Amino acid sequence: MLPLWYKKLSQDRNMGNIVVAFDSFKGSLTSTEANEAFAMAWSKVHRDSIHTITLSDGGEGFTTAMTHALAGEICTVACHDPIGRDIVAHYGISYDRHIGIVELAAASGLTLLSPTERKPLLTSTFGTGEILRHLLMQGVKEIILGLGGSATNDGGMGLLRALGYRFLDDRGEELEGRGIDLERVERIDCSDVMPELRDVRLRLAVDVDNPLCGMRGAAAVYAPQKGASKDEVTQLDNAMQHFSHVVERYTSQHYAEYRGAGAAGGAAFGLIALADAEIESGIELILEASHFDDLLSTADVVITGEGRMDSQTAMGKAPYGVLRHAIRRGVPCLGIAGMVEDRAQLLARGFKELYEIRPEGQDIAEAMQRDRAIENMQRTARQIAQSIHRPR
Repeated sequence: MLPLWYKKLSQDRNMGNIVVAFDSFKGSLTSTEANEAFAMAWSKVHRDSIHTITLSDGGEGFTTAMTHALAGEICTVACHDPIGRDIVAHYGISYDRHIGIVELAAASGLTLLSPTERKPLLTSTFGTGEILRHLLMQGVKEIILGLGGSATNDGGMGLLRALGYRFLDDRGEELEGRGIDLERVERIDCSDVMPELRDVRLRLAVDVDNPLCGMRGAAAVYAPQKGASKDEVTQLDNAMQHFSHVVERYTSQHYAEYRGAGAAGGAAFGLIALADAEIESGIELILEASHFDDLLSTADVVITGEGRMDSQTAMGKAPYGVLRHAIRRGVPCLGIAGMVEDRAQLLARGFKELYEIRPEGQDIAEAMQRDRAIENMQRTARQIAQSIHRPR
């Protein structure tokens, strides 16, 4: 018997419209690789029209996803990593050269550092600011910055320094803009800020709603993942509170409680307070640029997922964004992941079915190997497609 959610893909139809939109399977498959593996296997069973969408909610892969959606190109620029080493990082630019796309992780990401180098008191987003400066000098009208995967907890001081802001201590000496410098800031000097910054629209792609400080703040929630000890987390949170007071005195505005202000170690806070940036949902930006709702108007089923689907998926991650759009359009949405937990909760949220591609008994480390993950994805795609008994 045909499952209820396949109602639109009845046995009488020779073709259907399938939308495939996976987020990355971190440490295993990129969004594009997951999409292609599923689409290739499905097409060997049914001759459906398959549309793939590259996803990211603001972290690693955001530049590729957004640049692809805007029909742009990927470029590179010399800059510095979180501890000041010379690197070459990528960014995107739209086909008309008006929109720049950057992911903070490209120059300020955790994956750029070894475990022993992960010290958020000493890291900085300066390299990300160098990329933004490069784009501003090219005359872009808009910059979309994905905030995710950072190795930093500097409140955005580092990247703002690269744009001309100067953060001074009580002796008038300029600070480097690292996490440890937050507690020493006493004055902000904007006399050398790039004039181009005032004329650009800066949009922040964010997938969290954390405030800057406190129990749900940038330090308490994310600094331990970046190498901070318990005492360092307390130090960073206290320093961030001090920094927010200095910024509030400078701007006469209170931004620390803004939803998402704690994203990327507080970089969102610094940018909304001092660069007039706007916080937006990363996945919504991707779906809008990809004309996702237009695809849904003729879609029969949507396939989405990520490496691990659990209760956190419904907290704003990319697959949940896809699900919400599918529900609004009345299109069945299936979730596929390397591992699935909290199944009942996810089904209650609206997924019609959930599939785990890792075979029972297969070691997780083996399942995460790229070739094995592709094999598992393709097998799962074939099994789902074969459950629809339509003639080819």
